[in-house]
Amino acid sequence: MIVWVASFPRSGNTFLRIVLHRLYGVRTSTVYDVDGVAERLGKDLIGFTDRPGSLSEMRATDELHFVKTHRQHDADVDEDDRAICLVRDGRDALVSWARQASEEDPNTYRAELRSKILRVSASGTGKLGIQRSQLAATVGAASCGPAVRGSDS
Repeated sequence: MIVWVASFPRSGNTFLRIVLHRLYGVRTSTVYDVDGVAERLGKDLIGFTDRPGSLSEMRATDELHFVKTHRQHDADVDEDDRAICLVRDGRDALVSWARQASEEDPNTYRAELRSKILRVSASGTGKLGIQRSQLAATVGAASCGPAVRGSDS
């Protein structure tokens, strides 16, 4: 069984993965080929583990597989998958993401923030506002409720 650990970048995904690992011994993988955060901070701190197989193979077992993603709902998500959806005020997440991207040259912060706000992507994190209908399709409408704001609110 797959449990998606889904969020917009800089919304607490890494912190949650550390908590899951330190308190409950839960190890997590990612939907991506490389986990850059685990490489930088250390696989043992994050509780990172390589995916034990394809998503289909992981889904077919009774074992829980926690998988980090920043992607929008896409073909990788099955209707029966579970999800933990982390939500942070989008303004705070974008500021944090732009600051991280401009760490080596703080003078690029404004340009980084602008690029994050205007970013458009067919897959991945997409635009700032995730539509409630997309999120509800991923984790179930009852789970999201009014706490999620998007372009269709």
